[in-house]
Amino acid sequence: MLNGDLTNEYLGYPVFPLRLGFIEWISLSMKVFGINEFATVVFLFIFSLLNIFLTYKPTQLFSNNNKIAITAAFIIAFFPTDIIFATICFPDLIYVFFINLGFYFLIKSYKQKKNIYSYLGGVSFFLSMQIKENAYYVLILLIVLLVYSMLKNRQFKFQLLFGILCIVGNYLIEGIIYLLLHNDYFYRIITTNTNYSFS
Repeated sequence: MLNGDLTNEYLGYPVFPLRLGFIEWISLSMKVFGINEFATVVFLFIFSLLNIFLTYKPTQLFSNNNKIAITAAFIIAFFPTDIIFATICFPDLIYVFFINLGFYFLIKSYKQKKNIYSYLGGVSFFLSMQIKENAYYVLILLIVLLVYSMLKNRQFKFQLLFGILCIVGNYLIEGIIYLLLHNDYFYRIITTNTNYSFS
């Protein structure tokens, strides 16, 4: 991507890069800071710091207690996995940030009864999926929560539905793009399965 010829003769790790979001962050960083190790981790370090703040905000929203929120942020600041992933070129911190941001906005939308936050939550899930597929696990969780809410509480929560629609919408849009580019709607699924076999 840095040279403008991404995937033409891809000879890297045997997982074909369908998720371009992370590669775009690294490419942008290399254009700014040059091709060096610092460029591969600067955005990851920034997202690590943002995850600390993002731990503070939902905790404050749930507990209404600043001491508890600060304690949670302090704990995540020294969480070993977060520290390691802030220092290596690995996409997990960035996609986890967007998933957590999505949940934060959905919860805020529910508590404050403002749909604008649910739209921001859906967009956050969408952005997460451009980096790694793990938002599909979030889809399962959102469906379970929606069904539980409808059966147990007899409530229909728009926030959960909108999060589901954004993740499913991303999948449908990707399928159409792959159909146009590769003449195969299921290109991503087939390639992902091939990648798992290689791995």
